[in-house]
This record gives sequence, C-alpha cells and structure tokens, in this order.
Amino acid sequence: MLGFQQQDGEISIVDDEAAIVRMIYDWFLAGHGYEYITNQLLAANIPTKRPGAKWANTTIKNILTNEKFCGDCLFQKTFISDPIQHTSSRNRGQLPQYYIEDVLPAIIPKEEWQAAQELVKRHAGNGLKQSERYPFTNMLVCTYCGKIYGNYTSAGHNRELQNWYRCKSRRDHTAVEVPGMLYTPPSGKRVADPSPSMVAYREKYNHPTPRQMICSDIRIPFPYPQKFFVRAWNQLVSKKARYKPILQRTIEATDNVLTRYRAKEIIGLLDSVDRLDGFDYALMLRTLDFIEVYSEEKMTVVFQSGIRITQSR
Repeated sequence: MLGFQQQDGEISIVDDEAAIVRMIYDWFLAGHGYEYITNQLLAANIPTKRPGAKWANTTIKNILTNEKFCGDCLFQKTFISDPIQHTSSRNRGQLPQYYIEDVLPAIIPKEEWQAAQELVKRHAGNGLKQSERYPFTNMLVCTYCGKIYGNYTSAGHNRELQNWYRCKSRRDHTAVEVPGMLYTPPSGKRVADPSPSMVAYREKYNHPTPRQMICSDIRIPFPYPQKFFVRAWNQLVSKKARYKPILQRTIEATDNVLTRYRAKEIIGLLDSVDRLDGFDYALMLRTLDFIEVYSEEKMTVVFQSGIRITQSR
C-alpha cells in the first residue's frame, strides 16, 4: 500500500511515498478535484506503487477515502465467498465489520482526513469541475428554485459572444417566479448594423410587454461572482476583529468537521492574506462554499466556515 511497508511484522511509513499521499491531500483540501490531482501527478512523472500502472481519478479517490492513512483500519472489507475457488467478494453487509482507531502510524492528521471525507461527500455529484476559466461552475445557487447556475454563451451587441451564468431551470422549464420583479423580454433579434428603416420600425412597433420575472430570466455576467467574492473577502479582512470571535465560536460549537477545519484555516488566512485587488482563484477554491444568487445586483457569499456575507452591487 502506498506510504507503508512491513518488515518483520512491523508496519512503518515510507517517507517518499508518504510525501505523495500528503501532496494529494493538500491539493484536495485546497479545493482541487480528482482530475486536477491526477493530471498534476502524471505531468510530474510521479510513479505509482504498482510498476507500470498510471494515476487515475479512481485511484485518487481511493487514497482520499482510505482510513489507513489517518492510522485507523476497517477490518473485513472483503471476505472469501467461495472457499473452494477462493473467490474474494466485497463485504456489503453480509458479515460484520470492525473499525479500529490508531492501529497504524498516521500519514495524515485525523482532522485533515475527516475534513477530506466531508469534501468527498459534498462534491460527490459534480466532480469538482471548476477551472480558472469557469471558476464558479456548480457554485452559484438560485435562491428561488434551488437549482445550480450553468454556463452559457449568447450573442450580445454587435454580435459579440458574451458568457453568462444562468439558472438551469431554463433547461427543464421549472423556473419559479421572482417576487416583486417584472421582466421585459428582448425586443427581437439584434442586427449589427440595422438600417434606418429598421430602426424606425422598431421604435414605432416593437414595444415588448413587461411580465412577471422568473428565475431563469436572471443572467449573471461572468465577472460578477468574482467581484462579489473579492468584496466579501475584503470585508472579512477589514473587519477581522469582528469575524475572528465568530469563527472561534464556530470551532467550539459546530459538529461539522469540515466547517471546523475551514474556520481554523480562515483565522490563519486572515492574518496572512491581505485585502484583494483582484480575483484570487486559489483562495476562492480553499474558502468558498457557494454563492446564493438573488439577482445580478445581489448575492450572498457563503464561506465553508459558515460565514455568510450578503452584498449588493
């Protein structure tokens, strides 16, 4: 097993292999997904434990969920289902399992390992597909219907392509009303250089009627979430004397391992990371949980430590 060796009945840590394991956990807790970690290991030509084998996303996930790296051991994960053929089967409740703590030398501190398990659960459905080009994939949540915002491209003025975030309810027509808001649909297909007669015609006849706004009408320009995150982080920094006690109370009160881990981490970051002049992708991955979208003018930035900051543009 990567990171361990056994000699004369004694299990010990293999330092160079353990360094790879720690690197994988560091990347994951910094917000990177399985594919990113796999690509980094392949690019660096870091060998696997098995000669000839290559790193894969499933390998990374198995390392991140294996309790042996924090010193614990779950016994009887498999059993011999056919004693004649010696066929081994995964134990899916056929036999009791036994979880024993602190029976192995730990490569990863237990709190970090437990935080990683919460991250694995949290991102089970979306695969952590963030990238610097699309940093808020699966991180914008519609306040009204609860669905995730997706990326899409449309033609703006002068037929230039523009990137937006928009509620995925538009795809399955499940959008809900936005209370107290009206929406005026676009006035038909735009033309880059309309003729004078077309301009005159539109001014005379093309007057779309406002209707009740639904959540799929809201379009968020790509730069907006970045600006909201930067402003929320800068508020944390400028008012850290107020937020540090809140984070400390969270550490003492919460039962959520990841929230407690991130709260400790943000306390340290507030002392080492100053106000931002521009968007910091790495900091966003490490600290942000998601952003609740009310409109392009109003969003709530929710940090993994549990702190929520509502901003209006």
